[in-house]
Amino acid sequence: MNVLLHERDLNQDAALADLVANIDAAAPPIGYERLLYLHLFVMPDRRAYMRTIFDEANGLVIPLHLPDVETYCELAGYCADHGLTLLVMDADRDFLADDRRAVPVGVWQDIPVADFTLEGRRMRKLRYLVKKFAGAGEAATEEWNGGKSTSREELCTVMTAWARAKSNVVEHSVVCMEELLAGDLPDAHRVFLTRLDGQLCSVIVIEESADGTWIMDQEFYDPETAPLGHMEFAVAQI
Repeated sequence: MNVLLHERDLNQDAALADLVANIDAAAPPIGYERLLYLHLFVMPDRRAYMRTIFDEANGLVIPLHLPDVETYCELAGYCADHGLTLLVMDADRDFLADDRRAVPVGVWQDIPVADFTLEGRRMRKLRYLVKKFAGAGEAATEEWNGGKSTSREELCTVMTAWARAKSNVVEHSVVCMEELLAGDLPDAHRVFLTRLDGQLCSVIVIEESADGTWIMDQEFYDPETAPLGHMEFAVAQI
């Protein structure tokens, strides 16, 4: 039998708790998965589970991703049986229902780091922004490992300015800021600081996913004072 439950309720089923713990130990969920997709859809054989968002007020189930047709059919069947709407935000899959509608959500860009260069016509705008920032003063991006070169107050100032400019700050970002200030980021996270003439402009947190690629997890900066090109310069340096 399929099960859809919030992860906080795992303590009510020892077998399910062990299943999730073992799967997560082999392939730990990355930051936004841990903090946004809190409902777990457990397959009937209890050998696998899938993270979802369950919007109970609107009857929506939103899976993180659908790896195969079997998982899709199980989840679609569960939603049909319980009067729920399945909302899929994933790559276009041949096995999805024929009446599906594509809804563009966000942008994903893969950067092959080993071959990355600012040269070439396609990089003209990026090259301009990077050079604009680099030419504005003494520009530098460095990896930060919690040393004394940067104070907690300096980090907090930048992150507070970033949060103040947002209409909403998701829990994942709040947790990341708290862990960063406490020097307690989970493993597989790296932090990069970008400065101009010694002034901290941005804090970028990247995270390693299960397949070994790195994802830009969080970017903190003051949108009112950050110089043009600061983010492009930081990403190019990283």
